[in-house]
Amino acid sequence: MKLSEYLKQFPSKKKVGKGGQKTVYCVERSNMLYALKLISTPDDPRIKQEIDILMSLRIQNVPKICDVGILEDDTTHDSILYILEEFIKGKSLREELVSGPVSLALACKVLETLLSTEIELEKLGILHRDIKPDNIMIDESGNVYIIDFGIAKILGSDSITRTAAMNGPCTPAYAPMELFENMKTVQDVRTDLYQIGLTVYEALTGKNPFTVEIQKKAGVFTRNYTVIPPMVILPGDSKGLLMQYLQMLMSKQQSQRPSTASDAMRYYKAIRQTIIV
Repeated sequence: MKLSEYLKQFPSKKKVGKGGQKTVYCVERSNMLYALKLISTPDDPRIKQEIDILMSLRIQNVPKICDVGILEDDTTHDSILYILEEFIKGKSLREELVSGPVSLALACKVLETLLSTEIELEKLGILHRDIKPDNIMIDESGNVYIIDFGIAKILGSDSITRTAAMNGPCTPAYAPMELFENMKTVQDVRTDLYQIGLTVYEALTGKNPFTVEIQKKAGVFTRNYTVIPPMVILPGDSKGLLMQYLQMLMSKQQSQRPSTASDAMRYYKAIRQTIIV
């Protein structure tokens, strides 16, 4: 089917994002909103893996895929992969941070949702590996979602990244050492827990400690090696236990982070009563 024919089923269409080989639209059909992703590299193995992962997930806080297929570009006649999925109407955590740190209540909701989602992903042997404010959506009712499984990894499966590659696929400012050093054999749930801790830390402080006044990728790597995010006094963190908890999640050494997502949730619940929101 040609792209123009496929698009006729949607009375309205609005471009909401573009990056690399992917263009994203918000489309409407039968009074329902969907995210329509059009990808010009249908044979990209990472795209295929992302689809496989999302099609297998039935997690409340991950947008659902409704349809996948191949279309023909009307002009070039090239193949285009389309993915139609649930549209989250709201803002990303990154957008929320434009005006400064978020409330303690919202940060805790993000933390609790990410931990709950991570428990389910761990059961399935899936690492997200790109948890950051840009990939956290908050809908108009305040529900939190995690999106973009583009560099996710299925534990035990063949790796897409070359073993000899110096750096693994990652967002440098949110990557623990085992991720940006491409240490594939040791990456596990603790990799995602690090990113959860850093994301919530940034939500509460308004800053990523590894990117402040740093413009170049090499500088981010260096700071990631050498800088420990400073302890910050948070109003409502009555005993400072939440900040200590985030420091544990952000530990440079994997062995110092909780060994499972369930353990991370258990530790959080143990200090939750000390947090006043």
